[in-house]
Amino acid sequence: MQRVFGNADRRPDGTVKSEYPAWYWDTQLEELEREVSERRSSISRGIIPSEAMPRYRGDLEAKEARLTKIKEESPRPSQEEKDKLSKMIKEMQERIKESNWKRSEMERGLVDAHEEAKRMSEPCIPIRSDTEKNWAEQCYCRIIDGKVTRVDFERMYKIASKLIGEPTDIEYLRRP
Repeated sequence: MQRVFGNADRRPDGTVKSEYPAWYWDTQLEELEREVSERRSSISRGIIPSEAMPRYRGDLEAKEARLTKIKEESPRPSQEEKDKLSKMIKEMQERIKESNWKRSEMERGLVDAHEEAKRMSEPCIPIRSDTEKNWAEQCYCRIIDGKVTRVDFERMYKIASKLIGEPTDIEYLRRP
């Protein structure tokens, strides 16, 4: 599979800038496309003062380059890869359900805040297959003693779900 995080997601030193890849955020991509379109329109209509034009064009070129890079580097999984991800997602759903409190427990205030913080920050969800292990590495999740934190596990789930066009909201998995 292609990399989850492309060059658009990396700093000059090669480290990843964000927990989620740029292609994950539809709204931000739409906003970037809108900005590029508006800037092109402003230049073509001649409403930008000539003294500001070089900076304005430079900014437009940078935005266009970023948008192009994100689109080019967005992973496009094959059907076989989608099937693998789909199977992995189904296996992950049960562990996500188990690791989250029931909705009724939360509403009644029966959730232990310390236990919740522990589940979020300490590795508690086991990585059970090579597919999950490889996916965790692709998502830059730290695996400690064969486990990841719930936050990392949910992030793995969300990125995989987004990649194959499935819903990414974890709350749908919460038990009543």
